[in-house]
Amino acid sequence: MKLCDCSLPGKCQPEAGVVSGIYDIRRRKTQLLFLLCVINFPLYAQNEQPPEEELASQVSGYVEAGVGYQSDDSVWFGRYTGLTDKGPYFIGNLDIRSRKEDGSHTEVTGRRLGLDSRSIMFTHGVQGDYELDLIYDQLPNFVSDTAVTPYVDEGDNTLKLTGSVLDQDSFNTVEIGTERRRAGGKLSFTPGSNWKVKLAYRHEEKEGTGQQGAVLGYSARRQSLSILPKPIEYTTDLVDASLGYAKDRGHVELGYHLSMFRNANESLTWENPFPSLDGETGAYGRLALEPDNDFQQLMVSGGYRITDKTYLTGVVSSGLMTQDQQYLPYTINENISTPELPRESLDGKVRQNIVDLKLASRPGSKWNINGAYRYHDHDNQTSQTSYVYPIADSFNSGTNARDEIDLTETNQPYSYTQQRAGLDAKYRIGRWTSLTLGYDYENFKRDNSDVDETDEHDFWGKFKWKHGLDQLSETMGGTIDTWLRLGHITRDGSGYNPPVTDSDGLYIENPLLRKYNMADLERDELRLYLSYSPIDTLTLAANAGYANDDYEESLIGLTAARHSSATLEATLVPTEDVTTYVYYTRDLIKSDQAGREAEAGASGSLVDQYGPDWFAELDDTMDNFGIGLQWADMLPKVDAGVDYVYSKGKGETELQLEGASPFTDIRTQLYSLKIYAQYNHSRNLAFRLRYWHEDYESSDWAVDGVDPVAAEYPTSLFMGEGSPDYDVDVLGLSMLYSF
Repeated sequence: MKLCDCSLPGKCQPEAGVVSGIYDIRRRKTQLLFLLCVINFPLYAQNEQPPEEELASQVSGYVEAGVGYQSDDSVWFGRYTGLTDKGPYFIGNLDIRSRKEDGSHTEVTGRRLGLDSRSIMFTHGVQGDYELDLIYDQLPNFVSDTAVTPYVDEGDNTLKLTGSVLDQDSFNTVEIGTERRRAGGKLSFTPGSNWKVKLAYRHEEKEGTGQQGAVLGYSARRQSLSILPKPIEYTTDLVDASLGYAKDRGHVELGYHLSMFRNANESLTWENPFPSLDGETGAYGRLALEPDNDFQQLMVSGGYRITDKTYLTGVVSSGLMTQDQQYLPYTINENISTPELPRESLDGKVRQNIVDLKLASRPGSKWNINGAYRYHDHDNQTSQTSYVYPIADSFNSGTNARDEIDLTETNQPYSYTQQRAGLDAKYRIGRWTSLTLGYDYENFKRDNSDVDETDEHDFWGKFKWKHGLDQLSETMGGTIDTWLRLGHITRDGSGYNPPVTDSDGLYIENPLLRKYNMADLERDELRLYLSYSPIDTLTLAANAGYANDDYEESLIGLTAARHSSATLEATLVPTEDVTTYVYYTRDLIKSDQAGREAEAGASGSLVDQYGPDWFAELDDTMDNFGIGLQWADMLPKVDAGVDYVYSKGKGETELQLEGASPFTDIRTQLYSLKIYAQYNHSRNLAFRLRYWHEDYESSDWAVDGVDPVAAEYPTSLFMGEGSPDYDVDVLGLSMLYSF
């Protein structure tokens, strides 16, 4: 199933079921699908084009220009497109192509030129000789324009208070979000008949404001939490180069990749918002931001046809990640005596080696066999060093005499080796019937982890059948297409080793906790698809899926999870000019969790001391409904279309804990209506009218009603954001000239 391609004119026509599961209510995000389709309804005029032979040596394409108007401000509505502000905006799209009889070609494309999500690309080349690509694009990611903070940045990334944190009228509004700008080019050429060289460079800049959690104080009684506006000013430079050779039965390519990340801001300093909390707490705190780092990789890839029916492909690579950002001092608080740092920087070094092989073979007319193997070694060679530290810029490093807690820590470099192997065989029982059986295996070895080694086995099978029903029944015609996939996965490990403190053997976390990605697992999967076409112009389809995860050895953590989904869809093409569709999808996700609130018991078994005392069941439900019509020549010289989408999500949490207040439901709801009409004045000239209405509502107890300084958390500073909620209309009128 394909998503609508809104970058291409005339292609923004969602297929049935395309928005299944778009809205994840736990992350409270409006997904990219609808936002990418902002104004790019069909762009190509539905006019007759000259025969291809007439275009062999001429310029062709289109230019679109117009104006749009947005009814209201909404950062969330225009999160990825830049349609954030009320008022007019420029509609601009173009695609100009030139092809000559000597094989040279040139293309210039521009998309969303009036928005912050604009992109421009230039391509020029000669077929079989060389090709040059130049690109510039922007991508916004706006999150909130309702966040507030009592801080102002007075330079050098130092946040100072504008007044008392209890006086919320003095807070400043700050926009949370980023904008990425990317420019680069790629050159490929053939110095010889069998050789090909590729060179590419890309420079990315990302600027804006994010959110950063920060703490001052050393205990629950003497501790303040602040959510701070974090400056984002990143640059990333990417370099790729490769040399390839192809001849007869195979090809090989040697490549090099370099990535260099730089952060213009080394640290963030903030004034203590609650200085009266503890006299020992410093006036300022400071924390490091994302460090500069580099990644280099050498690759060899290729493919070889062993026989006419057997082909081997593979990639072997070796990479090195380094990070050598200079350490900040232990604390910014001059009143705290700290020892010298044991080293000037982390001198982080990670080597990464990957082998990826795939084999495809057709030993007989009815058989297809595929095999795969992947080896991934992540070797963290960073040296281990012991550090002493103050507690959040507020207390002497070393040993806290008050609580007799050793504040010495040693970094634990994390390394792992992952191996995957898979084999599947497909047998064609008949012309339209096949059976596929497969087995996938994964071995995962980890250093400095709760589980040293896990093994995962995946057994699966798929049965596919397609047939004309008129050949089977005199009363029923048409074509039916169906398949069924079954799978069973098991995962077991070498044993769980709960982390303990270095000093006295105390558990850092509950020893009965089992992290779901390493815990023993039994999973059963089922997927069913059915399509029926009673006539050539009508297709009815349904698909359903179910997966059940059982973590039967986990007493604390995720203990079970179930995911079920179903989709019904229909597509009708009554004439060559009319296409209609309708779909409905429901997703259900249920998960069971167990935890412990009380302190550990004084005696008895681990279960007696650390066993669960609360349980939770989380139910997420997502419904998506869509209907649409595309009608060419609805009226003389007029094409039109309409798309309507309704999406609703609900998250329920049932908590079994004595005395606990119930959680309210998390909800999202979206209505989206898009209508367009195009008047084809002539072969070259068309006018286009577009209307888009979108209404989005959401509620989330985690953020709704939480004041910047809430009465329930008098020592915590938040940014006062709420759940997104908007009602926006967009109207656009443009002219399209095709040539």
